[in-house]
Parts: sequence; C-alpha cells; structure tokens
Amino acid sequence: MLPILSERKITYAATTTTGRDNTIPFKFDQDSTAIEPYKALPSADTVLITFPLKGHGQSNHLTDLYDKTHPHVKAKYIQLGSTGIFSIPNQTPWVTRHSAYDKENARAIAEDELLAKGGCVMNLSGLFGGERNPRNWVQRVAKTKETLKGKASLHLIHGEDIARGIIAVVEDFTKGERWVSLSVPLRNHIMTEQS
Repeated sequence: MLPILSERKITYAATTTTGRDNTIPFKFDQDSTAIEPYKALPSADTVLITFPLKGHGQSNHLTDLYDKTHPHVKAKYIQLGSTGIFSIPNQTPWVTRHSAYDKENARAIAEDELLAKGGCVMNLSGLFGGERNPRNWVQRVAKTKETLKGKASLHLIHGEDIARGIIAVVEDFTKGERWVSLSVPLRNHIMTEQS
C-alpha cells in the first residue's frame, strides 16, 4: 500500500498497536471511553480501519470517539472486512456485494453498523503477496486432511490490488456501500461490483 500511496503523492499516517516502523501507536479498546488515544491520531479525510470490528457498538464507538476528538474534519470511514460473512448454506458460488450474508456474524454486524453511518466496507478474500503464498496455504490453513476436506476453494487477492481498490474508493467515496473482492486467476485480482 505504502509504495502506491507514495507513487501517487497521497499523504497518509499509519497506526500499529506498538508504534513500530515509524507508525503512531494506537490500540482500539471497545470498553474504554478515554479520548486521549484518539487525540493522538492525525486529522484525516479518510480513516481506513484494517483491524476487525465485531458485534454491536464497536463501529459506533470507534467513529464517535474519532469524530469527537476531530470535530473540524468530517472523516469518511472504510472498513476492511472478510468475505467469510458470505459463507452461508445454499449460497450461490457467485457472490456479489448484493448477495445474502450471515447477518448474525459478528463482523457483519459491525460492518452493517458502519454502513448505516455512511461508511464503506470492502470485503476481501485471502491476501496474497509477501509471506502469504498459495504454496504454503495447506500448512497454514488446512493442517489436517479433515480440515482440508472442509475447504471448498481458495480465494486470494494480491495486496497491490487491495491497495488500488482502497485508493479508488478514497478517490471516489461510495457512502454506505459494500464492495467485494472478486477472485479470478491469481494475476488478475480486482475490486469489483460484480452485478
């Protein structure tokens, strides 16, 4: 993501829980109303949430505290979610952003909450790139034959394509919309609204 941001001259700030690699230390605590961690965050036109939010209240909690500590900006929020919410019985193999999903899934609940507030969700299939390689998928995801039998398919999207998709949404924000990564041959992953 960072090379593409630099290439396009897009300013950014990043957080990690520890502040490693010149990032801002920030750890989301769903049970804390302390505003100090949010005050340390820079003002942003767009906030990309890369860690999972789960269940009722987490999306509201995060966005409300950020908005409270940055009243002079009206941030747009993008949540990176998982295509796992679409794993429901009798689901068609062709999933789009309009497909049925498990509305009781903890991540789906938080995503729906963010969408209701005008945020955007990008549901992503498995990340491919760097250390995440299909060659080591079996050892990482399906360590036993029984587990492997339960896996119907492997869906991957390359990290560079995720970055391009995020930038496309930032540049043309789609308020209240959900996007799904489409798994196609490994070198052609794209973010799409497959209609």
